[in-house]
Amino acid sequence: MVISEYFFLSEKVSSKTAFAYTDNQDIVSHELIPIVKNTLELPFDLRLKSVHSKKNKLEVSCDLSGIKYLWLDYQPNNLAWPLMSGKMRMVIEENLTGKEGITWISVKVKCKKNNETILYYNLQKN
Repeated sequence: MVISEYFFLSEKVSSKTAFAYTDNQDIVSHELIPIVKNTLELPFDLRLKSVHSKKNKLEVSCDLSGIKYLWLDYQPNNLAWPLMSGKMRMVIEENLTGKEGITWISVKVKCKKNNETILYYNLQKN
């Protein structure tokens, strides 16, 4: 299935923010459930890309020049997953009771611009 239109749950896609993308941009989250169901680490990496909104469509590019915010505590991504930084994870964990039944899946996000890899975390309900 090829998706020709994309919708972002925001007023406007900021061209100053990088998005984390899977190598296969056509994959949708629910197709990954069997892959991530019983793991604590995503078996593939995400890569930062720039996203621009043009005529109700998103243009995705590897060109990160002009991107002001590469790394965010809540990293936008093409899977619409809650990808959180280690700092955000600590804030959440400090406010848990231990009865929530959650696990964290670690996700490597790579940036070609500066050869950097940052570990993010995806919150999953058990």
